[in-house]
Amino acid sequence: MKISACIITKNEEKNIRKCINSFIDIVDEVIVVDTGSNDKTVELSKELGAMIYNFEWNNDFAEARNYALSKVKGDWIVFLDADEYFEEKSVEKIPKIISDVDKTKYNAIGCKIINIDSNKDKKIQGSFLNIRIFKNDKNIRYIGNIHERLNNPKGKINIASYYNDITIYHTGYSTDINKLKAQRNLDILLKNIENDGYKEEYYHYLSDCYLTLGEYEKAIKYSRLQINSGKELLGNNTKNYVNIIQSLIYLKAPKKEIEKEIKVAINHFSDHPNFYLSYADFLMGEKRYTESLENFLKFFKVKEEYRGIEADHTEGFMDIAYAKTGFIYQMKNDEVNAILFYIKSLRKNKYDSGTFQSLIYLIKNFNLDEAINLINEIYDISSEEDMQFIVYELIKVKNRDMLGYYTNIWYKKLGKQDMSLLITLLLNGRYQTCFNIFYEAYIKDFNNEYSLYTIISAILSNKKENIYLIKNHVKPSYRRIINAWENEQEKQLFKTDIEDYIGIFKELISIGDIVILNKFIDLKNLFLKEDKPMLIYRMAKTLQDFYIHDLAITLYNEYILLLQENISSISSVNMALGYCCYKLKHYKLACNYFMKALENGYIENDIKEFLNWTKDQTEDDNIKKIAENLINQATEVNLQKDNG
Repeated sequence: MKISACIITKNEEKNIRKCINSFIDIVDEVIVVDTGSNDKTVELSKELGAMIYNFEWNNDFAEARNYALSKVKGDWIVFLDADEYFEEKSVEKIPKIISDVDKTKYNAIGCKIINIDSNKDKKIQGSFLNIRIFKNDKNIRYIGNIHERLNNPKGKINIASYYNDITIYHTGYSTDINKLKAQRNLDILLKNIENDGYKEEYYHYLSDCYLTLGEYEKAIKYSRLQINSGKELLGNNTKNYVNIIQSLIYLKAPKKEIEKEIKVAINHFSDHPNFYLSYADFLMGEKRYTESLENFLKFFKVKEEYRGIEADHTEGFMDIAYAKTGFIYQMKNDEVNAILFYIKSLRKNKYDSGTFQSLIYLIKNFNLDEAINLINEIYDISSEEDMQFIVYELIKVKNRDMLGYYTNIWYKKLGKQDMSLLITLLLNGRYQTCFNIFYEAYIKDFNNEYSLYTIISAILSNKKENIYLIKNHVKPSYRRIINAWENEQEKQLFKTDIEDYIGIFKELISIGDIVILNKFIDLKNLFLKEDKPMLIYRMAKTLQDFYIHDLAITLYNEYILLLQENISSISSVNMALGYCCYKLKHYKLACNYFMKALENGYIENDIKEFLNWTKDQTEDDNIKKIAENLINQATEVNLQKDNG
């Protein structure tokens, strides 16, 4: 049995070699129909053994494809786009699959198409089923000058689905060319409509074009027309609901309207993962964390079990879904599950900075060997790229022991010397050595990063001569901060000094010397009275972000005292105080702050989440009763908000 391969090309020199090479070993001939390339597409195709035919482009994709079909001699046809290629393991299966299917009633084979954004580290956007392999039958031809599809006027296209066996990667809809293709397709569709009038088959494609081009009302209109027509779309029936939901979000439609559309979609496709993920994301945005978590977990389960042919638009978001699930678990003090889902997220996207840092925080009290073994299950210590990511992220979070371990590998095995060695020395108390090196490097090129670490090492060294040496070489804001630190000339710090003060503050937090940190915090009193509230709020929020909740509580309270009742955001500050107390498991105090937040008009949904979690986690019946009363109060507030 012979297999022919067909490709339509125009200026595909970047893709053609990968495409042909992905199937060259299993086909008997390669037909390339070129529609006017002026690059090396034809030359490269010839080098790979393809037979070249020229076709004058006439804005009709079906006609071009059918011209290619007229040239084939094989019994079965593999027809790929030039920007598609087979997964390596799939190719080996194709001859056997064709042989088996040839003995049945089926005349076409459904394959999994995975869309990849080649501009985003080959991030997967989604997958769907489509026909890329079919029997060479003179009655089976393409119809439609755009979004062409196979048709058999003398019978049926009977599809044998090999969705889980044959995978094809498609890079043609990378984000940089999406709008160009959408506009091209729209122009052709509108021309068709001008000539022939509207057809049901156009609605879905019009919706896709308008969504990509940002005309969201039209995208909704044509998706609804497609749904109401009742016309089924092979593997693409969910997409109309996706288009409606996305368009409503872009249009900033009322939240109730968006939620209603998501629920309609779930009702229609209860066994499909798409809309459980949409709902989980929506609920998280509304701070309805418990419901969001339930839908994330439902999404993971349904996705694992799903074996249908409907397009799955969720694959490219798995890392984000796992990370958000980990975040919810972390918020509710379930650190075991938070770690589990952060690991799952990093296995999907191991270079995500935020997820990595969240994981490092959660394992900071692990035995060093346990922590390293966990990280080494995700990353390859022989990979320079992996090691660079780990080391640079550990520099940010200043995890001394782990940074020391990985810096040693970075330096000894891979021969890399950079800031990591100096930060490791800094974390191990080698302040004078670090000061000397940072100071020398700074004086050479006056790099701002070197100036910051020169100041940090000078402060930590507690040596006046180091302070004196550096302060005359830095910008005025740093000089004033250094002078204030030394209790010398400066008795006042200004609004222009805040950004650099916060920069030093963050570094001292991550280094973890609490004595030095507290002394530096005291410098806040040197800022002008009118600037102090904003500064202290930022300091409190920074401490909260670094999980130093006890100090954050102190500064949030100081912020409230400074402004007293002249503060529109007092409810959100009390909410932040409640959150910090909750994280410290000071549940009674947390409830006191949550109560104050409600009394001052806090209306966000998350207050009920923390109160419910408090009720679940405390063993004190009195606190449970307080939390329950506050939940009822918050529910009443939300009802009043919803009723306008």
